[in-house]
Amino acid sequence: MPEPITATLTTNLKRIKGDKSADAPWRPATLSYAAVSPDTGTVTIPARIRTRGIWRLKNCEFPPIRINFKSEDVKGTLFKGLDEPKLVNFCRNNDDYEQYILQEFQIYRIYRLLTPVSHAVRLLHLSYVDSATAKKDATRWAFIVEDPAALADRVEWLERRAGVRRAPRRSVGANRQADPLGHRVGVDGVQA
Repeated sequence: MPEPITATLTTNLKRIKGDKSADAPWRPATLSYAAVSPDTGTVTIPARIRTRGIWRLKNCEFPPIRINFKSEDVKGTLFKGLDEPKLVNFCRNNDDYEQYILQEFQIYRIYRLLTPVSHAVRLLHLSYVDSATAKKDATRWAFIVEDPAALADRVEWLERRAGVRRAPRRSVGANRQADPLGHRVGVDGVQA
């Protein structure tokens, strides 16, 4: 399993927390993390975020998020190949809710061991910084879930590799890799 990424999400937190409708607007944000050796410094990726979900959107103090990256902005980063992944983050800023996030992450990993037809996930130790005040609001565990288009592309790649023939389908994403979250895929399609 790849190491967790220590990262910072910077956006206007008051606006995001206030976006409770199903058609909430995209908001500007950045996602930054320490560069991985041999590179040094901080990698900062511009992005747009919006709230998502149903129950968590209405009931959580911090809403679930969908991130939108431009493909050229994530090339050469730890998030390469991702377009609109989900960010699964804390519901309430306390240790119990953080444990729920870690448990949900483990369920995704277990499901991934059972079948390659499951979403790849990547663990983050994420700080949330308000762009309006430059103050850190929280630092909690979170995880990124690959977008459905990336999963579809990966499953199609695994089927081609295994010699499975299907009716052609419309391409849902250009330049996708076999697993955009950095997991190695074994011969049988299970995370190696």
